Amino acid sequence: MASRAILILSLCATLGILAPACKATEFVLYSNPATVLVPGQNFSYDMTPIGLPYGPADLVMQKDCNLVSHYKGEFSWASNTSGAADYCYLTVSNYGAAVIKGNYHYPVWTSPITSNISGDYVLILQWNGGLATYGPSIWSSTNKAEFGSIEIKNETKDYVVYSYSVLPIGPIATYKDFHLVLEDSCNLVLRRTDSGKVLWQTNKYSDCP
Repeated sequence: MASRAILILSLCATLGILAPACKATEFVLYSNPATVLVPGQNFSYDMTPIGLPYGPADLVMQKDCNLVSHYKGEFSWASNTSGAADYCYLTVSNYGAAVIKGNYHYPVWTSPITSNISGDYVLILQWNGGLATYGPSIWSSTNKAEFGSIEIKNETKDYVVYSYSVLPIGPIATYKDFHLVLEDSCNLVLRRTDSGKVLWQTNKYSDCP
């Protein structure tokens, strides 16, 4: 699969917000805190409903222990681990490897490890049905993490921005109570949706077309 640079608005890392434990969030798995794709569960990526030619793609952890991805309804890739173990699930390690485990956490398949750096990684289902891991982060905004009594909700929205994306003025990404928006002044702002508090901004202004 082609390697693509990616900017991930990972508020789990930037803002200290935890993803729901043991549950994949749309098309992303986290190494810390660990999330998994359990037997029979799938996640998908589809931007075609809003007019963008990315997807549809899906990834399913089949109950027979085979991990399979599809692109536009056609078979794309498989781990070829059918029957390898019982109750298999997919996770991502602290070294960026995708790992299928079964039989009480026994590894039955792992992707090649290209990093010797332990850190926070994400496994992403890409728009064309490919899989890739990314991390540690190469850049982060300077706002400090906010901690407190935060209700964890199951709902998620698009919060991944690709290097090939061309985004217009307006909302860019949303995750739980956090919102990234490119304002009419060309200032990029990250704020809380519940209070409107600005957590970070580029402080760059110009006359946008």
